[in-house]
Amino acid sequence: MKPCKEMLFLLFITLVVHFNAQAQTTMNEQACAKGSSDACFNAALDYYDGAGVPKDIKKAVSLFSKACQMGLSNSCMNAAMIAKGGAGNLSADLELATVNFEKACALGIKEGCDNAFYYRASEKSAVYNPAKGMLVAKNACYIGNENACFWGLYRAHDGKEGKFPDLIDSKEAAWFGEFTCRKYNDPLGCHKAEIFYAKPESPGFDAEKALIYSKLSCDTHSGNISCFNVGRIYWEINEHRLTAHYMQKSCDLGYEKACPHAKEWREYSQKMIAYEEQKAKNDAMISAPLSQGRYGEAVSIAIHQLRSTEHAQRAVMAASNAGAMGQVNTQDLYVLATWFSSGPVKSATNAEMSARGTGLEGTFGGGTNTAGAASQRWKEAYGSTMPTASSSSSSPSMKAMPSAAQISAQTREKYRYAHCTMAGSNASASVCRN
Repeated sequence: MKPCKEMLFLLFITLVVHFNAQAQTTMNEQACAKGSSDACFNAALDYYDGAGVPKDIKKAVSLFSKACQMGLSNSCMNAAMIAKGGAGNLSADLELATVNFEKACALGIKEGCDNAFYYRASEKSAVYNPAKGMLVAKNACYIGNENACFWGLYRAHDGKEGKFPDLIDSKEAAWFGEFTCRKYNDPLGCHKAEIFYAKPESPGFDAEKALIYSKLSCDTHSGNISCFNVGRIYWEINEHRLTAHYMQKSCDLGYEKACPHAKEWREYSQKMIAYEEQKAKNDAMISAPLSQGRYGEAVSIAIHQLRSTEHAQRAVMAASNAGAMGQVNTQDLYVLATWFSSGPVKSATNAEMSARGTGLEGTFGGGTNTAGAASQRWKEAYGSTMPTASSSSSSPSMKAMPSAAQISAQTREKYRYAHCTMAGSNASASVCRN
């Protein structure tokens, strides 16, 4: 009798363990149904191992897939790997496997991306699907699969030479282009990104990216049209030094359209250099007396030596602000009244002449307000012709770009801002200060 009791006891223990295991599995499935991803995963393991429940590979994969849908990347990989080879009551199912590889990829698992990309993009695969391949190629490219980057680029660019016209997409080509350009130094990638981001009419217009990829296409890959486009952008935002550089580079690389512009900019640059040098000297001639309070001398230099309205205005306003208009010679006041028909210099001049009781054409005195009276009075008083302002003080002018290449004011401002905030730009350039 004793052995029988022992056998009954052992059977009782086994049943308790069995029912406890079943109870635990039931609890996992219940929690899974309520949205617990961990519970789904644990229930899947139970069915896969046959722990407390009948071994059921189909149900295990279904539960792994459910946990995958809830965001457990390792559960995606479990479902994919089991479905790929098949086991138990589940035959190999490559479509189910690939779907789970795709989900693992979307959750950042490189192995999932590599497998999903291979099965969707390889013509030898039983689940080959170029359209789905494009979707997984982006994730695979992003996570480091170089083949996926170029596979996506060539199909989005021209449908792999027209073989897949439905896959041609400029936005997708630009996305893949950015990766292949920046990470793998690919000229086509740079070009596709440049085209998409640089055209103001493009839905993806981005001034900073346009400059980045246009310059990469030019500087790294010697794209002569890209160099011209960079020069045109800098032309529009008045960044003269860079305009000259890129127009010349475009011409040197064989783009004939750029050569006339390059020649104009060489000549313009020479004139600008001379102008800037002369302007610096002229500014110094005015700055020295102004800094020492010799305002009348500064006005005289502006009129008689420089013959510059720009410097005359600077000297007069400094004198006016300092309350030192009394230093200005009467003859210089007549010149200022002739050079400036309105504005603050005219007002300061009139006020000083009024204070002196001196007649001035168009303002004070009797019998002197006829046309040319001030000039005539000057000649009678000083025996010479009244000084006239020189046009040489103005900066050299540059031809405008052809109308077809004009960029709207809003777009121009975006390019200016991008140039001035990009790493390596010259933030002290006049275009960035104004």
